[in-house]
Amino acid sequence: MSRTYFENVYRTGSDVWSHIPYHQEIAQYIDSMPGEHPYILELGVGRALSLLPLKNTRHKLFGIDTNPQVIRETKEQIRKEKIKNIGVVEASADEIPFTDEAFDLVSDGGIFTYLSDEEIFRVVKEVERVIKPNGFFLHIGYSIKTTSLYGYRPRKDELQSQEFIKFGVPHRIFSEHFLKNRFLKHFDQVFHEERTYDSRTDPGEQLVLNFIGYQRK
Repeated sequence: MSRTYFENVYRTGSDVWSHIPYHQEIAQYIDSMPGEHPYILELGVGRALSLLPLKNTRHKLFGIDTNPQVIRETKEQIRKEKIKNIGVVEASADEIPFTDEAFDLVSDGGIFTYLSDEEIFRVVKEVERVIKPNGFFLHIGYSIKTTSLYGYRPRKDELQSQEFIKFGVPHRIFSEHFLKNRFLKHFDQVFHEERTYDSRTDPGEQLVLNFIGYQRK
């Protein structure tokens, strides 16, 4: 991944993810988790847009991101608002700085879009380590039903991943079948929903996101 690219994205809000309310859906899925005080971790937390709507809930919310500037800014916002149930840490998703079986749910925050197969395997291994028995993993990513994304038109292919380059950064699209069969063999899929948004990158483009929930076997 290009750290320079993502630093610019965070500074300017210039990527497609910054312009859609997908974080609201993530918050809804998190809030539906069972348990009195579920522990939640978001990978690639960024500005914590998925966690801040839950600042007054029963959840214990944590996020990690490799961008030191955005982590500093998010920590400052948490401090100013005196939020007690959210914490963020500068860290990589393939070296999660938490103990084994610490979380009821882990969300990938959309980062699989920018990772190679080798990187995803490393991240999934860490996710498996930190999720409690029977805990949940929430994946968010581009759907093959997206009509066009930065001019790329996804193939309706359930068996393969797809990749295109934009701003020098690979963007990947996974079908639910490919994701499960390739990377998440130790999880059972428990739900799959799709949400459609105006992508705002080009007029008339429709961005479709997958929200797929898995349970650790």
